[in-house]
Amino acid sequence: MKEPSGASAAVTVIVPAYNEADSLPMLMPSLVAFVQERGWHLIVVDDGSTDATPSALAPYAEAPGVTLLRHGMNRGYGGAVKTGIKAATTDLIVTVDADGQHRLEDLDALHAELQRSGADMVLGNRNRQRSSPYREFGKYLIRRITRILMPLPVRDINSGMRMCRRDLATRYLQLCPDSYAFCDVITLVFIHERRLVVEHSIAMNRRLAGESAVTTKTAFDTVMEILHIVTLFNPDARWRLQPAEKSWTRAPMPRRTR
Repeated sequence: MKEPSGASAAVTVIVPAYNEADSLPMLMPSLVAFVQERGWHLIVVDDGSTDATPSALAPYAEAPGVTLLRHGMNRGYGGAVKTGIKAATTDLIVTVDADGQHRLEDLDALHAELQRSGADMVLGNRNRQRSSPYREFGKYLIRRITRILMPLPVRDINSGMRMCRRDLATRYLQLCPDSYAFCDVITLVFIHERRLVVEHSIAMNRRLAGESAVTTKTAFDTVMEILHIVTLFNPDARWRLQPAEKSWTRAPMPRRTR
C-alpha cells in the first residue's frame, strides 16, 4: 500500500467483499476518490471469492492509501472484517458494505458524531428503512431477544456501517464470531464493557448488483451467537428466556379448633 499524501490518516475504511464482482467496478472509483481526498486509508478484504472479484479489485493494487487483502478460502463476514481490523493502523476504523448500499457522505457524518460525542462506537442507524419481510423479521427477533437479555441503549445493533476506536475493537476481536453475527456481538461487547455507543441516522441505497446473502437462517444463527456472548458475561441471563416453572405446593390443612 502506498501511503496517502498529506497528514497521517485518521480513519481506515474496511470493506469485506465476497463475490461482489458486479458491484465493485461501480463502487471502487468513488470510494477510492473519497478516502484519498480525506487522507484516509482503505482496506478491501476479498473473502475467498469464487467469481471475478479479484479482477475487479486488481486495478487498485497500487492506488495510494489502498490495501487489498485476500483470504484463500471463505471465512465469513466477520472473519473478513477481523482481517481488516488487524491490518489497520489508524486510530479509527469504519466498515462499509461492498454492495454499494452505504452512502459515502454518511461516513463524514459518523466521523463528526464520534468526534462531537466522544463515543467509542457510532452505529449507522438505518432509521426504519424497510428491507425484505424476512430480513425485517430477523432484525426484529434479534432486537427483541437481546433486549430481554441485557439493557440495549441503541436500536440498530446489526448495521453494517459503524465507526469505532481500533484499539478497543482489536481488544475484543477474540470474543466475536466470523459470521454475520460479528456486528451484533461486537456492539454488545462494547456495551457490556461500558464503552459509549451511540447512533446516527444514515440512508441506504439499493444494491448496485446481485442479491443479499442474508437470510432468515442468518438471523437465527445470530440469535444463538448473542445467547452465547450474553451468557458468557452473565450466566443467569439465559433463564430470562425460559418460562417460569409451575410450583406445586400442598394446600395447608385447616387447623383444628376446640
